[in-house]
Amino acid sequence: MMGSVDRNRGLLTMGPQDFQSTGNSISPSSLGKLRAAMETRSMHANLKTAGMFLTFALGLLAAVPLASSQAAQPAVGQSAQSSGTSAASAPPAGLSNFVGAETCKTCHEEIYNDWEKSPHWKTTLDTKGGPSKQGCEGCHGPGADHVAGGGDKTKIFVFDEKSRQQTSARCLSCHSEGREQSHFAESSHASGDVGCLDCHSPHHAKEKQHLLVRSQPQLCYGCHTSAKADFAKPYHHRVNEGLVQCVDCHNPHGYPAERRCCLLQVPR
Repeated sequence: MMGSVDRNRGLLTMGPQDFQSTGNSISPSSLGKLRAAMETRSMHANLKTAGMFLTFALGLLAAVPLASSQAAQPAVGQSAQSSGTSAASAPPAGLSNFVGAETCKTCHEEIYNDWEKSPHWKTTLDTKGGPSKQGCEGCHGPGADHVAGGGDKTKIFVFDEKSRQQTSARCLSCHSEGREQSHFAESSHASGDVGCLDCHSPHHAKEKQHLLVRSQPQLCYGCHTSAKADFAKPYHHRVNEGLVQCVDCHNPHGYPAERRCCLLQVPR
């Protein structure tokens, strides 16, 4: 047998039987076979090395785009996170126009000091309604432009310059939300062109609990002169004596439609 094939390596191998020795020398034919075997082994080794290098190179080329993609994803995420943080830190549109009641106090300190003792001051504690429902700006609107204009009155809502319908609508923007004043637009007072400020004064009230411009019954007598005469009769409800008030029987802010047959506040 002139050589054998190594099935595990696919190489041509030579055994002692493949060499013809003449004394101490190797015959030319055996030397040629040895050289051929060595060349075949070297060629297979080179092919194996080249294959390993090619596999490594292809793996490296495939890893570069993947690494670039993974590096880009955090950058995009960070950019989105940065944009989200900026949007969260920026005040909602319109809120920057509110300056707060303390800013109003710097010019209107006397009015502020009276207002601070009134029920309306509690609006500064309203965290649900936000700045549009708090303090001075809850009634007069956002004050940033008014302040920037050096006290320009055209930049805020001034009640003295508005009609009864406009001022009452302003009051009802808060007081119609589930309150006893919610039916004022349907009341006899509203239909008779009587507005909220005819009976109430947020800044100059004489009766602090309900912000009335005068105490009862004198406030009601200002319009209801016939009732005033009735209570001067020998037999009358003891209104003038302070034992009964007009609002104990009447609701000046109106009733739902099913109870609008009269102004009497009939208990259910």
